[in-house]
Amino acid sequence: GRQRPEERQIIPGAQRRLFTPAREERKRSEELKQLKAIMSRQHSSILPGEEAFADFKKQCLSTENWINKYDSDGMQVWIEA
Repeated sequence: GRQRPEERQIIPGAQRRLFTPAREERKRSEELKQLKAIMSRQHSSILPGEEAFADFKKQCLSTENWINKYDSDGMQVWIEA
């Protein structure tokens, strides 16, 4: 059958030459770099600074938008308003 122009092989075996060992090695190297980058992000941690911790603590201790429904002998129950 007739091939479309983009599928025509001008030089016999040209398609096989597209994947040379050097090209495959570069492709594998790039894939390995991407995999290492993904793995390093999964195993890395960002430690918050004192300011971030102070803000988090302030939010945790805030009574804004909370109502104290029960308070007896040091036991308190708060519900969100």
